[in-house]
Amino acid sequence: MQWDDLRVFLAVARDESLSGAGRRLRIDPATVGRRIARLEEQIGTTLFAKSPQGYALTDAGERLLDHALRAEQAVLEPSDVTLDSTLEDLGIDSLGLVESIFAIEEEFDISIPFNANEPQFSDFDISNVRTIVKGIEGLMAEKA
Repeated sequence: MQWDDLRVFLAVARDESLSGAGRRLRIDPATVGRRIARLEEQIGTTLFAKSPQGYALTDAGERLLDHALRAEQAVLEPSDVTLDSTLEDLGIDSLGLVESIFAIEEEFDISIPFNANEPQFSDFDISNVRTIVKGIEGLMAEKA
């Protein structure tokens, strides 16, 4: 299994369509479809249920999604991150956000006031890397 195939899988999972994934990745939707077919053939199972409404993950797709998200975060290059990068720019979804918050809390021994179930009511701004860093610095200063 190649990382590029997982990137295509993640794009289809996020956009629920070949055309949306193609736009996200800047590749032809037909190529997206071929890559998904190749990945399904390699692992021997169907990852998406295809319908007129779009592409929905199968149970096997849901299982792969968890691993693919972890792999995506592991291969994020520091040079890809700027202070103005949003979580979406970095490919971090709600699950990745929660995992990142837990990792930050553990690393810095702080508690981030963020409720993933109601992010709109949070005092912790996650709009981009700059605001996240500023928030962490503020929590660290309060702790000191």
